Amino acid sequence: MGAGNSAYIELFSAYNQMKTENITLREELNHHRQLAILAASAPKPGILCSDSGAGLRRTNLITRQSSSEQPSNKKNRDDYPDVPFWEESEWIAYMDRQKKSNKPIDKLGFLTDAGGNGVDKYRVGQMTERAKTLWNGFAEKSLQPSTWKKKTYSVRGYFNDHMMADFPEFSLADGYWKLERFATLRYPDWTKANARSSTTDSTSTMRRSRQDPDNSSDSPKPRKRKRVLPPSDGGPIIENDKDGPR
Repeated sequence: MGAGNSAYIELFSAYNQMKTENITLREELNHHRQLAILAASAPKPGILCSDSGAGLRRTNLITRQSSSEQPSNKKNRDDYPDVPFWEESEWIAYMDRQKKSNKPIDKLGFLTDAGGNGVDKYRVGQMTERAKTLWNGFAEKSLQPSTWKKKTYSVRGYFNDHMMADFPEFSLADGYWKLERFATLRYPDWTKANARSSTTDSTSTMRRSRQDPDNSSDSPKPRKRKRVLPPSDGGPIIENDKDGPR
């Protein structure tokens, strides 16, 4: 019995290990499939297509491992002494102080330029529109996550690469935390707008389908049959066409 139990335990252990490896391989396969989809959506190198649905740009980072926690163009904090929030912990400590003092907190207050000046509304608007363009591109390929926390490595890496390239303010930090916080704040608004747009489009399509007399799904109306009237005076038979003259 003891030997049998030992063999069973070994087999069960091997099964669990193979099951874990299978899940890992499936995740990696899905990751590379998404990279291939994103790469196919990207235009020629160096061209930014803000007017396209995908709005995606090819970079030399498209095939790199997107799960990296550090940007490829990581900056040295010593070169930017005026940036007030480099570590995320510094921003969290600042928010705690503001709360204790009952002072308002700008949720995007961590975004500054190299001189430590906060970004203005126009700049934030540019960032938001660029992010929406990328999210629209993901939606066209059915790669959009239900929440930003549920994004895949491929989506995260692609989004980070393009946003960091277009807006250096996000790179003035240790890692991606500034961009992550920005996207977490803005993504819910995009998902709501995207859901409303999809519902509106679906409703409009249904209305057009009902109102379009030429819609192929509508059955053609049957013509009324002619009624034959018997002659009253032995004359020729008269056909009564209720549809009127043709």
